[in-house]
Amino acid sequence: MSTSGRYGGTFGHSDIAMDFCKWLDPRFSVWVNKEFQRLKAEEQLRLGDPYNIKRFLATGSYSILVTSILSQVDERLLTHPQPYKKRLPFAAEADMINQVVFGQTAKQWRANNPDKPTGRNQRDYASILDLTILNHLEFLDGMLFQWDVVAIKERENILQNTYDFIYPILKRSKTIKKLQDLSDKIK
Repeated sequence: MSTSGRYGGTFGHSDIAMDFCKWLDPRFSVWVNKEFQRLKAEEQLRLGDPYNIKRFLATGSYSILVTSILSQVDERLLTHPQPYKKRLPFAAEADMINQVVFGQTAKQWRANNPDKPTGRNQRDYASILDLTILNHLEFLDGMLFQWDVVAIKERENILQNTYDFIYPILKRSKTIKKLQDLSDKIK
């Protein structure tokens, strides 16, 4: 905008001024772009990624599994103090599913990966395919509890057989590949 007369001059919006400065000096343009990328990366670290597909996949059916376990748990495990609370089966079920999908428990993964941040686990580093299968197995394990399949070895065999059946099918899935591509772009 331009005005003439006393106190006249040329004024422009700050967004236009930035573009004008970038046009005048290409080095300034490169600096602005790098600074913007740095600030966005810092923001993502601070706030977390709202589109973290892996976290959503890893927790998808966990509530079904937990509810199923709680419906089968002896009341003493929930109401009495130690040592009963240590025996809640949530960790054992998660370890069993981790063993089927990843070939190791969370504790074993942590011991093998001491360089990884403490707030992360093997599911954060897993592929979309593995997390999709994990989600299916959590659902199935929850249903096995509902169907009174309480023997852990029997559930483990069913989960392993299911894994062996669905892995090659989902590995060929174009949808899984597209989700993996999307997840890789977010990194």
